Formats: sequence, structure tokens, C-alpha cells
Amino acid sequence: MAYACAPEIEAMMDVFRQKGVGLVLRVVPDARKDIGFRVMSYFHYGRAVPVLTVDSRDEALAKLSAV
Repeated sequence: MAYACAPEIEAMMDVFRQKGVGLVLRVVPDARKDIGFRVMSYFHYGRAVPVLTVDSRDEALAKLSAV
């Protein structure tokens, strides 16, 4: 993730939390690149919102079908 986009992503995380998001499902093909999202999630969602990170769109769709 480019550092320059962090403020916009953080602002959206805050909006999602304010609107009552109950689950975050992210597709990040390279887990080594997830560190920025993971850290921001701790601060903007807290422990109340589960965050799942998957490798592919197909895996994300399977997770959503199971919810």
C-alpha cells in the first residue's frame, strides 16, 4: 500500500465503523503487504469488528457464502 493513500483508507474505515460494519473481508494476494491494513484496522475498528484477510476473490466469495 502506498503511504499517500493511508488517510483516505483510514477515513473510510471510520465511516464503516460509524455505520455499524459487522465484518471486514479483505482480499490481499500477498500477505506480506497486509501489515499496513492490519495495523490501521486495530486503531479504526478495534476488537469489535472481525477482520478476515484472504488470498483470492474466490476465497472471499466462499467466506461470504458461509456467513
